[in-house]
Amino acid sequence: MFPIAVPALRERARDIVPLALHFLELHRPRGAAPHSFADDTLQLLQTYHWPGNVRELDNEIQRAIAIAVPGEELQPAHFSERLFDSIEPIQMVLETDGSLRESVARFEAVLIRRALEANGGRRAETARRLQLTREGLYKKMRRLGI
Repeated sequence: MFPIAVPALRERARDIVPLALHFLELHRPRGAAPHSFADDTLQLLQTYHWPGNVRELDNEIQRAIAIAVPGEELQPAHFSERLFDSIEPIQMVLETDGSLRESVARFEAVLIRRALEANGGRRAETARRLQLTREGLYKKMRRLGI
């Protein structure tokens, strides 16, 4: 009847925690002790890009509840591995000392390695997906020791 434009969850990061708390209560087994979220779990949920939108968040909460003992604080380990793909490169850069240039280079190297892996090692396809020229990708790979 009336179209309502709802931005993707990744564009509404402030909604992630309230939605996660809602799903946590919604899926709590009747009579079971309530779960809670560890602080690092909330950080993980807020940094993930949620390509599956709210439905994916709901599924992840259901998965965590199914794995955890009733009343247990939900830890990052209760969630699927794909949530960690977005936070690992960022944590790696933040946890190391060095200049901005060195941090950016480490982050860039992680992204290029992952793109190469996702494209079966095909450099031309990787360059295209990263929106680089092949020569630009080759130069970056040499500079970063990839």
